[in-house]
Amino acid sequence: TSNGTGSDSGGQPFSVNQALLEALNDADICLEYQPIKRVSDGGIFGMEVVVRWLHPSGQTLHISPSDFIALAEKSDLFLPFSDWILTSACQQAAQWQHQYGPLVMSLNISATQLKDSSFYSKVRSACEAAQYPHQLLEFEVDESILLQSKDALALVEICTQQGMSLTVDGFGLSSRSVELLQNTSIKKVKFASSLVKNLALDACMRDFVQSFVDVALIHDIQLMASGIHSDNQLSIMRKMGLIVGQGPHYGHPMPAAQFTDLLERQQSRDGSSKQSINAHMTNPVLGY
Repeated sequence: TSNGTGSDSGGQPFSVNQALLEALNDADICLEYQPIKRVSDGGIFGMEVVVRWLHPSGQTLHISPSDFIALAEKSDLFLPFSDWILTSACQQAAQWQHQYGPLVMSLNISATQLKDSSFYSKVRSACEAAQYPHQLLEFEVDESILLQSKDALALVEICTQQGMSLTVDGFGLSSRSVELLQNTSIKKVKFASSLVKNLALDACMRDFVQSFVDVALIHDIQLMASGIHSDNQLSIMRKMGLIVGQGPHYGHPMPAAQFTDLLERQQSRDGSSKQSINAHMTNPVLGY
């Protein structure tokens, strides 16, 4: 039925949503959150949503939501994984926002979601239900998806026209990367961790990344780094003009309770109020 309920063989009410939650629990699938911090002072800018999956092999896998959804699609699993991820993440982010002030939440989306005309209305509905401002939600799309799609530029425009913020993930690995800086309405890129990895040791790599930085700054595009492991990398990123970053140096993906502890420690350390936790954020969509 339209509300996701029906009857099982015994005549008892059946809820698709409840069945999904039970299936997710049985499979030990949950969401974790990786800190995103300001390069300027190490304050918490927000968090990236990651799917944690205890694989039957015994391994604990951390998978981006877009990859998780793509795996489900390839396996012909039609349960609403994307809706569950979006709803759960928005509810958790809203709790943190009410207690600690505005925090940007980053969510990696798949090519299917980017092309889905109904996706953005789902986003607004989920944000409204959770009372989490959609302006604080940043979608990440891998650079390879945008460069492979003939309709990429149009899809980017549709996303931004809907008032959504879009970040190019895994940026800088293509000979056409600079096209995205020059020819789209993208306002934020996240350098691939493989580029960040060698910054402190390879002068040629620093010059290579700097060439992207120079073009991005001309076009008023914000810069972010993933895979930050050391103070040396962080220092270089700061000098280049990057605003935020993430990686082992700042923290691995963690359960919601552990991320809450991180927020508590920051609040205790700097004495910030709800309004001042992200006082130095510079996201133009948010008006900072």
